[in-house]
Amino acid sequence: MRSPKPTPPSNKPDNEISISHTWRHALAIQIENNQGELPCPVATQGAHLIPPPPTPAFQTSIPNTVFIQSLTNKLKLLQMRQNIRIGLYGAEFADQWPISRTPRDLAKDAANRVTKIHDDLLLALGDDTETDEEEDEREGTGVGSRGTNEIPFHTSMPPGN
Repeated sequence: MRSPKPTPPSNKPDNEISISHTWRHALAIQIENNQGELPCPVATQGAHLIPPPPTPAFQTSIPNTVFIQSLTNKLKLLQMRQNIRIGLYGAEFADQWPISRTPRDLAKDAANRVTKIHDDLLLALGDDTETDEEEDEREGTGVGSRGTNEIPFHTSMPPGN
């Protein structure tokens, strides 16, 4: 890999430091250099002030559809990630920490709290709800929920109807 070329010595007198100004300030400096020192606005009570030139920008913005689409997609992705975090940790906790900045130990504690809340809700529903295993056992015996043999609806219809 080649090293960059050294910067040539400056031809400016006394190696002046280059200071960047706003474009309006740079324009005022250029006018002073060309026409001489501008009158003091305080001493002349603003008599020589002129309106500033217009900004060098478009008066109307040109829509950039690629940028707009990219921004929209990224915002939707962020919203989806935040919704996942709300589901994992709860809304209050998810809003306290930025995405990918949540301390791991706090995230695990919050996830455990939410899991416990979900488990408590399932227990509160009682034993009325069937688990998947109980449902599989019931379907395997052919016994319905009332204890009778049930024929599925689609087999009781004659073919062609």
